[in-house]
Amino acid sequence: MEKSNPAFVASLYYISGVEEVMSGNYKDAAKLFYRVMLLNPNHAAANYQSAKLYSQTDEQMALKYAERAYLLDTLNSDFTDLYINLLLANQQIDKAKSLLEGFIAARRNLKISYFNLVRIASELGDDILLSEYAQEYDRNWGYNPAIVNAYTNALLNRKQYRQLEKYLIRLSESYTDEPQIFIQLGKVLATLLDGTGAVASFNRAIAIDSTSYQGYLALSDYYRINNNTPKYLEASEQLFRARDLPSDVKVKYFEETFFDINLLKANYPAVKRIAQAMYMSDPKNAEIERVMLRFMMYTGDLAAAISVLNEQINSPNVSSESYSTLIDIYSYQKEYAAADSLVKIALARYPKLPQFEIACASLLWQNEDSAGALKALDRANKLTRSDSLKSVIYGFRGDILYKAAKTKQAFAAYDRALKYYHDNAVMLNNYAYYLSLEKVRLEDALRMATRACELSENNSTYLDTKAWILYELGRYEEARTVQRLALGLTREPSPELLLHYGDILLKLGDKFLAETYWRRAAESGADPETIKERLKLLE
Repeated sequence: MEKSNPAFVASLYYISGVEEVMSGNYKDAAKLFYRVMLLNPNHAAANYQSAKLYSQTDEQMALKYAERAYLLDTLNSDFTDLYINLLLANQQIDKAKSLLEGFIAARRNLKISYFNLVRIASELGDDILLSEYAQEYDRNWGYNPAIVNAYTNALLNRKQYRQLEKYLIRLSESYTDEPQIFIQLGKVLATLLDGTGAVASFNRAIAIDSTSYQGYLALSDYYRINNNTPKYLEASEQLFRARDLPSDVKVKYFEETFFDINLLKANYPAVKRIAQAMYMSDPKNAEIERVMLRFMMYTGDLAAAISVLNEQINSPNVSSESYSTLIDIYSYQKEYAAADSLVKIALARYPKLPQFEIACASLLWQNEDSAGALKALDRANKLTRSDSLKSVIYGFRGDILYKAAKTKQAFAAYDRALKYYHDNAVMLNNYAYYLSLEKVRLEDALRMATRACELSENNSTYLDTKAWILYELGRYEEARTVQRLALGLTREPSPELLLHYGDILLKLGDKFLAETYWRRAAESGADPETIKERLKLLE
């Protein structure tokens, strides 16, 4: 008999709906609450639960259910709070304000009412009302971070810094263990140019909670804004030690801030300590490990990078990237035997990855085995469908063939590389330069060199190529302008850059400067016979 009672059945559906919510089955829960309301439209709790579910997907529908729940039980604080929040979410601010003011007049739901009236005053930009409500809340219920933030922002908007200072000092005296108050006070004091007071406030916040990142962040920002680099880096080290600052935020901050060559030149030990602090805060984080490795390589600490990479390749979860990076380092250091050994291991472990066949080709070419290198590139080509990688492969093939004096085949390889990826800057530069050496298709070469310079701005090597092509075209004034820029971009110009500039100057009739740059080229390591031939042109 009880089972036929609608109220009893509705209760069963409601209990099942709550269980589905707890299990994360929100769609099933919504269906069950709907059944409850079909049986009993005045079931306030079912309306409330439905409002909560719909608040994530349909705020208007959620508001309809929340209003019904509130009207069915106006004394329930949860129902009231959700209804007010959804009124605000649906921009029905006047209705929410009227409801809250009614509560205050009736001396009901006072805490919720004042809290939400602060939100509304902030939303409306009514700083006077906000001040009134915030102070009333503070007098009756004490410190609330959201209330203080809203009131602080209102005073900041009105630039009432002295009033805000007094307010925060009063709060700091009443709530001596709230670090956020001291952080806000420090920021206001900094605005008022009271540096000593600002630093003292930030340090007080840190002393209250040394495990939180917020005090360190405020302190480091203060020193950064005031260009006190040593203190900024010191505070940043502590900031990066903080475990409550998310690792992804640390990674982003570090990459955006500390890969700065000028900062590193003057402060490398301090920046290194920041990197180590970041690593120690979350040593198993893959992104932090990646940034640490990048930092080691960027700063030339290759021994440390090799040590880390060797640990990685000996771990069970090693990635192919670790092998690739270590091979690149060994190749850069001309430790070809170590690189070759690692390539063989990588090829056995990752037989379907083309990058290791490309690495194999590079080492074979280094050992003057052009035929073996070309075969390795053929294998790499069969392993990839990536147009950009095929462009790299054919570009590399072109380099090998050109050095082997197979010019026609080399240029065909470059043409094919461009078909796969027309904006490969390295390949565009190489192809353009080799065309200039052969003195053929110079207009095509200039177009390619210009594009390479656009893709890689301020690249002295690419600018040198463009200048040399302009030289071959007889456009000497333009060549001088471009080559001068190339020389200005490097502290230690290569012998080739200096030779080319001398050649351009000679064509412009400046024999004295031409000789000067040729002799500088000799000092930089240019072939003595080449210099002799150039100097004979001055006789």
